[in-house]
Amino acid sequence: NPSVLCSIMFGSRVLMCPEMQCALDEFSQIVHKVFEHSSRLMNFPPRLAQLLHLRIWRDFESNVGEVLQQGASIIELCISLQRAQPQSEQEQEEALYHKLQAAAVPSEMIKRIFVDLVIAAGDTTAFSSQWALYVLSCDQPLQRRIAQERAAAESQLLHGLIKEALRLYPVAPFIGRYMPQDTQIGGHYVEKGTLVLISLYTSGRDPAHFEQPLKVLPERWILGQTEQVHQSHGTLPFAIGQRSCIGRRVALKQLHMLLGKCASQFSMQCLNEQPVDCILRMVTVPNQTLRLALTLKPKVAAL
Repeated sequence: NPSVLCSIMFGSRVLMCPEMQCALDEFSQIVHKVFEHSSRLMNFPPRLAQLLHLRIWRDFESNVGEVLQQGASIIELCISLQRAQPQSEQEQEEALYHKLQAAAVPSEMIKRIFVDLVIAAGDTTAFSSQWALYVLSCDQPLQRRIAQERAAAESQLLHGLIKEALRLYPVAPFIGRYMPQDTQIGGHYVEKGTLVLISLYTSGRDPAHFEQPLKVLPERWILGQTEQVHQSHGTLPFAIGQRSCIGRRVALKQLHMLLGKCASQFSMQCLNEQPVDCILRMVTVPNQTLRLALTLKPKVAAL
C-alpha cells in the first residue's frame, strides 16, 4: 500500500507524522478511483471518449491529475519532514529517494516514479493479498506445512503458494499489447497496430499449461518437482518484457512477509458460506466480501 511504498522511498520515520497518514489515506482513495474509471474505459475506445469529451474520459483525466498533484504534495511533505528531522547516514542509504538524488534523477521524474509505484502496487497488491489469504485459509494442512517450513528458515512452499495464488487469481486478468508488425498468431493473420489481449485468467487455468489447474499445488513450483508445470509462461502475473510491472519486487516482498507471518502466528479459516468466485475488471476482485477468521496460535499467545 502507499504507506509501505512511502517507507521504501523516504524511510519509515515519515510514517509517524499524523499529517502524512491523512495524506496517504486520501491518496489511496484517489488511486482507487483511477482504477474504477480505467475499467469503464475498457468498454469504450479511450481516444473516441477523449475526442467526444465524454464524462468517462473527463472523470479519468480529473483523477489522474489529482493523483499527480497529491503524489507531489506527499513528496514535498516527506522532504520537509526530513529537513526538520535529518536522517542518519544508514537511513539515507536505505531510502530510495536519496539513491535517486545521488543518481542525479530530476525531482519531477522522482515524483512520477513514486506515483507509478503506488498505482502499480496499490489496489493490485491489496487484492493479491486478499486472494492469497483466501487460498491459504481454505487449506489448513498447507498452513501447518508452511509454518513448519518457516520455523526451519525455509520458504519454498511459501514461494509456491504465492505463485499459485497469482496463477489462479491474477490481479490483472488481461494484458494488452499493440502489434509492432504484421504477424501470425494461432493461424490467424494480425495486422500491425492491432490491439491483442491475452487472458491471464484463462491461461493460468489451462490444463495444457498446468496439471490439475484448479488445484492449489505449491509443490509444482519447487525445483525437481516441476512435472506439473507444462508451460511456466502460462502465468505472467507481472507481465514480461519492457512493460512488465515495476512494482513486482515490492509486491512479492509484501506478500512473502504477510503470508509468512500469518501462517506462523495464526490458524486461518474461511467463513464464507457460498463459494467465492471472481469478477474480472481492471483487477480481479472477489464477487463477495471475504470473511476470514484468524486465531492466534497458543504458543504465540503464550509468548
